[in-house]
Amino acid sequence: MTSQPTVVVRQLSHFFGEGNLRRQILFDINLEISSGEIVIMTGPSGSGKTTLLTLIGGLRQVQTGELQVLGQTLDGVSSERLKKIRRQIGFVFQDHNLLSSLNSVKNVEMAAALYPISRRESERRSKAALAAVGLEEHFEKSPNEMSGGQKQRVAIARALVNQPQIILADEPTASLDGDTGREVVDLMQKLAKQQGCTIILVTHDNRILDIADRIINLEDGRLATDQGQFVFSLSDLTSLVSDVSPNVISEMILPLSTEQFSDFLGNLNEELKETLAAKTLLRDRSFEAKLQMMLQAISLKIAQILRAEQVTFFVVDKQRQVLWSKNARGKDGEPTNIEVPMDVGIAGYVAKTGKTVGVNNPYGDLRFNPQADFDTDWVTETILCLPLMDDNNQIFAVAQALNKFGGEGFDRSDEERFFRLTQSLGYTVQSCVLDAQRLHALSIPSMMKGDTHDDRIRLKKVRSKVVALSMDQFAVFLGDLNHRIKKIIDRGLSLEHSFIRKKAGELLSIILCKFDQSLEVEWIGLFVVTPDGRSLRIDVSDQPWLGDLSIVEMESSRGIAGRVVATGESLLSNAPGQDPRFELQGDVYSDLHFRNVVAVPIMDHGRGTVRAVLQLVNRLDGNDFSDHDHDLILALMETLDRELRQSIDLIGMGFFGNAWR
Repeated sequence: MTSQPTVVVRQLSHFFGEGNLRRQILFDINLEISSGEIVIMTGPSGSGKTTLLTLIGGLRQVQTGELQVLGQTLDGVSSERLKKIRRQIGFVFQDHNLLSSLNSVKNVEMAAALYPISRRESERRSKAALAAVGLEEHFEKSPNEMSGGQKQRVAIARALVNQPQIILADEPTASLDGDTGREVVDLMQKLAKQQGCTIILVTHDNRILDIADRIINLEDGRLATDQGQFVFSLSDLTSLVSDVSPNVISEMILPLSTEQFSDFLGNLNEELKETLAAKTLLRDRSFEAKLQMMLQAISLKIAQILRAEQVTFFVVDKQRQVLWSKNARGKDGEPTNIEVPMDVGIAGYVAKTGKTVGVNNPYGDLRFNPQADFDTDWVTETILCLPLMDDNNQIFAVAQALNKFGGEGFDRSDEERFFRLTQSLGYTVQSCVLDAQRLHALSIPSMMKGDTHDDRIRLKKVRSKVVALSMDQFAVFLGDLNHRIKKIIDRGLSLEHSFIRKKAGELLSIILCKFDQSLEVEWIGLFVVTPDGRSLRIDVSDQPWLGDLSIVEMESSRGIAGRVVATGESLLSNAPGQDPRFELQGDVYSDLHFRNVVAVPIMDHGRGTVRAVLQLVNRLDGNDFSDHDHDLILALMETLDRELRQSIDLIGMGFFGNAWR
């Protein structure tokens, strides 16, 4: 005998506004939800999800159609009867709606007080509900003393305290980070199953769709097909790509179990192989876009199975010696385009060697490319990367999983699971790759290219920006750049890594550009003092921003810079050839014809020693250096102060590597 549905909706429509402003929000909704079922409601903003949820919760009046909740018809129900129905419903919203003046127990007791029970029983139930959500030690804390995840747990305890038959949750993870949001919905699922209640949950969060028994989709106020059943009722799976709107594809795939997903991939592979053999659909631009959307959805599903933050497929372009991807995601979860040289990073290593690589401490691995983290503010903690082979046993793509949840490293079972899933993809991935390759040159802007030409263009743009900044603005810009580089280093990157040398070169180029803007000279250089104080190092390459630093070392007692290090004082001379203080033959740039020179120390204030020397040679306007020029340089240094000294420290890391520490 089947149980009576918890919710029954028949031809339900709803309107907002009056007269000319009247607008229909819901259109002829038909829906049944069974007891104990977990149903997720998805759809774009404004599609009517929250309206339907509040109608089911008795928070809005039924206008047209029929709505039954817990066997009671809500249309025309008395207010007293409606109150009794609401007592059997728990509500969880995006905003926890806790009262800041009350502690967690008192906040939960507000819901328990809806029942005619004693104060002692109300407190007992509230504490039991809080203990069930893991807040035994937070009974007396106010909302202001708790994290976002803890406050949402209190809201869940409040929703469950009366053991409701239905829980209605509207975007319960929207204000939480990924890990905390996952903990919250897992907790809701566990407790709801224990109490045997129905959950109806509205969300945009694709990472939690797997908790659902069923997913329903609202678009423009109309209920779309039940996606969980729709996938497996299709006899022709290519219609999933051809006929279904792209925003629905992920919602159809993510709720599948691992076994269902594997079956789905196998069937899809076979049908794509047969269908695309005729080459008919590949000329359909709409189909091309949906094929790429399919790969995006598959990546999300594999990431879900591996419990990884993201899975990316990189295409191997052997002709151009680059890897590129259209399905990578940024920190905001939105797709982003990436292009990297094949000789850079762990994915590049896998593409070249064909070896599977798992690394649980990438910043300690010289193969790792931290540039992507630097550009996107991503934090790579663990990597699992493997090659994909075509029918000729050639590597055509690389699959990469990043950051297993819980701070764990990827293990052998993850590697085997990843391999099986990517092998199941086979023809599907190849089809997506072949299709994308034709559009790649036109459709994908380069995010990170490693050739000299592109780096010159990038640095030229940066320099143009730097020149346009005031010195105060430049100090902020330099401080932000320092912070981003230091954050990468603090994650454990070896100082011998090429990234450090390249960023040191970029910092050097940018700083010298800004000083040269103020005083245009024939040559400007920065001498960095070695940690032991015995020598100076300077880069003499023409393109330090590429990381191809050409470091020349000289004794700290020689040359113009050496004199500044020894005395700790600036030197200015408009006739250095006749100045007894100078020893030009010992200078790195002794081949320069020194007409005039100014050299200024950059001090380590903590130790009272010279950290570096900024040296400018030969004004381009032919004039002599003046005391005003010297004061201008000092003023610029004073404005930059801390940011400049931080940059010197980072440049030193590029010049000296691990010896700097």
